[in-house]
Amino acid sequence: DRSWTFEELDDEERKMKAYEQLLERKEAAEEAWVEEVSASLRETGSGTSFGTRTGEAAAAAAADAGASKRRIRGEVLRRWQATAGAQGLRLEHAGAALGWRLVAARSFAQGEVLLLAPPAATAMDESAAEAVCHACMGPPAEGATLRRCSGCQFAHYCSEAHQKLAWAQMGHAAECKLIATAKPRTPTRSMRLAAIAAHVSLKAAPGWHAEPGALLSLQPRDGSADGTDSDVAAVALLVARLLAASGLTPPPRPDYLSALLARLRCNGHTLHDSQLQPHGAGLYPLASLVNHACLPNASASFQFRQFGASPSTPAEVGSGTTVAKTSADTTDPGPAQSGRQPRRPSALCLILRATRHLARGEPLSVSYIDLAAPFQARQLSLARGYGFACTCAERCLNVDTAHSPAWLYEALIAGVNCPQCQQPW
Repeated sequence: DRSWTFEELDDEERKMKAYEQLLERKEAAEEAWVEEVSASLRETGSGTSFGTRTGEAAAAAAADAGASKRRIRGEVLRRWQATAGAQGLRLEHAGAALGWRLVAARSFAQGEVLLLAPPAATAMDESAAEAVCHACMGPPAEGATLRRCSGCQFAHYCSEAHQKLAWAQMGHAAECKLIATAKPRTPTRSMRLAAIAAHVSLKAAPGWHAEPGALLSLQPRDGSADGTDSDVAAVALLVARLLAASGLTPPPRPDYLSALLARLRCNGHTLHDSQLQPHGAGLYPLASLVNHACLPNASASFQFRQFGASPSTPAEVGSGTTVAKTSADTTDPGPAQSGRQPRRPSALCLILRATRHLARGEPLSVSYIDLAAPFQARQLSLARGYGFACTCAERCLNVDTAHSPAWLYEALIAGVNCPQCQQPW
């Protein structure tokens, strides 16, 4: 274990920067390709492809859409309310701007698990494609290498069981065909995530957390819902064409993919490991009801584990116990053996923990952005990524008023000049 010389450290730093620049150039090239194809689709006006309804059929569908959406949304809300209630939470409507949110139905201690939510879809970044398992986000075992999918040559897995699980239940069948059809290009993460979510939801059983009604009940960005945004609609049409060409069944419609892309814009979660290194993105419908705060009372982590406790099984969440990964979580959940309880499914679940004491009736909150960023940078990130401005009293209200709570936080983070001496506070 010799020490490193300064020359060796400089050389390693140069290699890391060169690799980062290579990834940035590749990502820029892929985004340019998507924009180029999307622009051509917008110009050709191919929105009526794949059986888009026109004339009387469109009018009849529109007449039934309102009642159908209200009925489905009511069913989804009832299921969400039941799932939240089993974990010591409840749903509350916070107005048109915020929509539905999760609220503590009882008090929670600091560090206690608030919510365990399974994903509707997860997709790994291209930079992490060969570094972590695409099912559990775990690194390879010491001395071992990850198994590569022979179809797309993109996804990697730590075991055969996880590879089978990803194909059968986690939507890799759609992602694999999308990537293989798009070669030599690699579809962007958003395109892959939408394809996975669409495929999983269209095959989901009624009442499943990933069914279409649950995904479409999420609040989209203004102007991007249901294909009204031309960019979203063009990318959705591109994904639909690629999946149709791949022979995937059932093939998702462009309008459904467009609606999913609109909701992924502001409901996706960044998948990160215990060191907070990002590896991908996921869509967690129930966890998407947790709103933003610049001083949040909860934080999210991700763990591959079983979910969906049966009524006879004591709930692990909301009881103050530690969520631990068991050996059963790493196996492919197959059919139950005779005389045994059915094995619960496993997935890369989102686990929300309280960062401080929560009182009964207090809304849950997380940070959508970098907490260490100064006021202007935070507001810009929220406006660009989520379409709103934060007005929390702790960090965003009266930020220009000397010695207000928000002003003091800015002083600690970015440095604020004293209004009297004009020196850094």
